[in-house]
Parts: sequence; C-alpha cells; structure tokens
Amino acid sequence: MKRSLLTVCSLLIFLTIQAQSQRRVTGVVTAIKDGSPVVASIKIKGTNQGTSTNNEGLYSLSNI
Repeated sequence: MKRSLLTVCSLLIFLTIQAQSQRRVTGVVTAIKDGSPVVASIKIKGTNQGTSTNNEGLYSLSNI
C-alpha cells in the first residue's frame, strides 16, 4: 500500500512539473492610435527567447 501511494504521489509531482514547464503565451500587438496590427519583435527580458508577430500582429511563445 505504501509503495503504490508513493508511486501515485511521484506521478502527480512529475505531471505537475511537466504542466508548468510547457506554458504558452500568446497575444496581439496593436498601434495605440488606431488599433491596427503592428509587425514587431517580442523578447523575454533577460533571456534569448523571443519571436516576431505575423501580419495580423499575432505572436506565440512556447515553453516559457
């Protein structure tokens, strides 16, 4: 019984860590004046991780 409880707890901890390490951030960049989409570069401060928006101003960063 103790062994199966330990196995279940270990599995839950592993799954929690995995779920937290695979976060995704998405968004849209727009102009202040008229809200039109803007092509821009997005970078996470203090890292080398970044991306660019598409023609509609949309971006997505994975595994943050």
